[in-house]
Amino acid sequence: MAKKILLINGGGQFGLIPATLLSWVYDTNKQDFRECIDCLSGSSIGGILTAMYASGNDPQVIANAFAPACRKIFSKRFIAKINPLASPRYDDEQLEYFIRSYVQDKTIGDIHKKYPKLDVFFAGLDVTDDSYKVWDNITGRDDDELLRQICRITCAAPTYFDAVNRGNHAMVDCGLIENTMLMTTTIGYKNRKNVPFEEMDVLLIGSGYLMDEEPLDFKKYSGMNQLEMLFNLIIPYVTQSNELASIYWARGLGLRNFYYFNPVAIYGEMDDTSLLPQVGDDAMKWGKRFMETWDNFLSDEKKDPVKDVRELIVLPPEIGEKYYIKVC
Repeated sequence: MAKKILLINGGGQFGLIPATLLSWVYDTNKQDFRECIDCLSGSSIGGILTAMYASGNDPQVIANAFAPACRKIFSKRFIAKINPLASPRYDDEQLEYFIRSYVQDKTIGDIHKKYPKLDVFFAGLDVTDDSYKVWDNITGRDDDELLRQICRITCAAPTYFDAVNRGNHAMVDCGLIENTMLMTTTIGYKNRKNVPFEEMDVLLIGSGYLMDEEPLDFKKYSGMNQLEMLFNLIIPYVTQSNELASIYWARGLGLRNFYYFNPVAIYGEMDDTSLLPQVGDDAMKWGKRFMETWDNFLSDEKKDPVKDVRELIVLPPEIGEKYYIKVC
């Protein structure tokens, strides 16, 4: 039987989308999805959700608490309002409070005590020695690591939050390397559990995005100064381009089945909390469609090879071909 691997993308407050969708599975089917899958992983807010779910929290409770927590977390520092480049935009206090409220002092080794068959992966980027750190609950070497510290590392996005001091090393958001955790998780699972790619069914839940309505043609690109390039190209494409690449990688890995459920719901920045009501409403609209995808994901049927990337990406009818994502 194929191994079921669930991945949750990063995306700040837009983590409300996967949080809402997974609460549907839990409430609609009266089914604990953590007992239906073999592996769970995520980056940034997806990593926090992974830790919260793996710690045994009720998904509906997490979904209900998400928006109020984001409003507190994404409250700008006074100095950041005066000079946006002076320091990270947000203080860590509310973020750490939110994490601790749900994972408490649990360790990565505690996950198997609650869910014996559930394997997890987390990651962080060590900018002190330019290394990529991956934690798992399979090898046993990370069993004593506190989940709250791992969560704090996996969401330490530069310019948004301070780095985390781990042994005098500066650790930051793994989304700078891989926002989807597709390669990290599937390769890690293959190496640690000896599971071939062709025996993996993967469901990747995106946090939604809308392609730029003003495409970046050569003239626009070449006319940007360094600061414009940082905020309009480098930072957004660190995450968005990784999602595009993940579709390409998933095809090349030869996975048994790959589902990419990414309801387009982003209309602004991932820390603009004024958008939360709209994001929450939009996420609810996709519940039925997501349940269909979830049932397909859990079935033991091997699907036909995907010939068109649109079969993997959820796009509202009003967007249609205009925002068709091309993968060469």
